[in-house]
Amino acid sequence: MSKPLNDPHDSFFRETFSRREVAEGFLRGYLPVEVVEGIEWETLSIAKDSFIEKALRKHFSDLLYTAHFHGTEIKIYLLVEHKSHPDYWVPLQLLRYLVRIWELHRKQHPKLPLPPILPLVLYHGQKSWKIPENLGVLFGKMDMALSSYIPIFRYEVCDLALPEPAVIRDKVMSRLCLLALKHIFDPSPKQALAEILPLVRDIIDRNTALEMLEVLLRYYVQTTQTLDEHDIHELITQSTNGEDTMQTFIDRYIEQGRQQGILTGKKDGWQEGMQEGRQEGRQEGRQEGRQEGQREILLRLMTRKFGVLTVEQQRQIYQADGETLLRWSEQLLFAASAEEALSQHE
Repeated sequence: MSKPLNDPHDSFFRETFSRREVAEGFLRGYLPVEVVEGIEWETLSIAKDSFIEKALRKHFSDLLYTAHFHGTEIKIYLLVEHKSHPDYWVPLQLLRYLVRIWELHRKQHPKLPLPPILPLVLYHGQKSWKIPENLGVLFGKMDMALSSYIPIFRYEVCDLALPEPAVIRDKVMSRLCLLALKHIFDPSPKQALAEILPLVRDIIDRNTALEMLEVLLRYYVQTTQTLDEHDIHELITQSTNGEDTMQTFIDRYIEQGRQQGILTGKKDGWQEGMQEGRQEGRQEGRQEGRQEGQREILLRLMTRKFGVLTVEQQRQIYQADGETLLRWSEQLLFAASAEEALSQHE
């Protein structure tokens, strides 16, 4: 089931940290060195289960990873807090979620021992994280005779509210995602994007780069509600630096597109200029090849966002003309479902 559009933080987190390369880059950067060195990274897998209560999903997201550590299965539980102010009771919430994971494991593997779980909190609020990193602190002072009855565990924290940018030290894709989360509350989202977008050029696979660019722009457009089509065009143009990947995005999603108010409802002479440029000397064969590329990109993006498409939805995409493909690519930025992305309304 697709996430509602009023929950862009969760959507962005799941679309990015569900990618194995993003997850591995992030975990390598923020787990303890002795843990990183013992994990067999080729075994890293990502579960789709969520253990957060419905009432808290506006403020929290989570993902569960599984890997082998020196031949033993472990689980890594990543909890993301989207609140502006950190929740003091996060350690208690973590304990509740860890127990749920163990209960699920027990049901699925009743004859196997429980796996160790490494809790990791990713926080991108505006105030620094000052919550106890050990559950035992929540119990306050007590007699030593009672200490053995208190559950104690610690968790790791990635606090993006820290002012020092060097803390974001991961591989390019995870660094891009973390910087996007870190700066989403900045007073100038356009300036923040201007600093983040050049990282897209460092993603080697072009299709992956285009997917990450689309996810990043959609996140900032939905969350800030201040960016319009001119902002996006200017930002991408400034970030191209002659690179084919960024220019391809402009070609497919902006320069050839009919602007239909997808960003902030603005339409003007910019549309006419793009229309004129689109008609310059294009041969039919080249245009068909471009449409095939558009179909491939649209299919990849929709599958990444909504899961496997139905046969009918795939047929619609393969039979669509260039104008329709461009419109659907634009609608995808805000669509809450595959049906909405492929809607025919103007």
